[in-house]
Amino acid sequence: MLAEITTAHEFFSVNGDKLGSFFLSFWMIVRLWSVHHSMFGYVGNVTHRLMTLNFCWLAGIVFFPITASLVKETSDKTGVGVYYGMLLAIAFFNLLMCLAIRMDDNTWKENRPPGLLVARNVVGNVLHVVALILALLKPSVGLWATLLILGIIPVMFIVQKVKPGWEY
Repeated sequence: MLAEITTAHEFFSVNGDKLGSFFLSFWMIVRLWSVHHSMFGYVGNVTHRLMTLNFCWLAGIVFFPITASLVKETSDKTGVGVYYGMLLAIAFFNLLMCLAIRMDDNTWKENRPPGLLVARNVVGNVLHVVALILALLKPSVGLWATLLILGIIPVMFIVQKVKPGWEY
């Protein structure tokens, strides 16, 4: 029988981990969506290939919160592997869409999307692989390995300094 929660304090005490998992998942979806959105700013025509890749990406976004719950509810490597594997799959589909947009002249609005966009997607994928490996080697890290994606900020800062105005 479930205990009855009568105060907000009790609710947050009992559900703090689940709420933390929700907000971390929300932050990741916002980050993934913002990269997706900036990429589609260059799209003038959606091809069949791009639409198919986008649907695969979207399926990952829809399924992603379930994987975050799985990590919080289980303590084995499988839950952690599914979570980080899903993150990697979403990031990989984003990279494939970025490459599809850059390689197909029929998708561009006016100008070819910058190479920096591809670099950002590649760096993101590498960081997701590192997070997956770390989480599988040390499952107690749980969702916190997700924060490795913040590494994209200094890496892209360096890339922009080395290749200012990089277009191709």
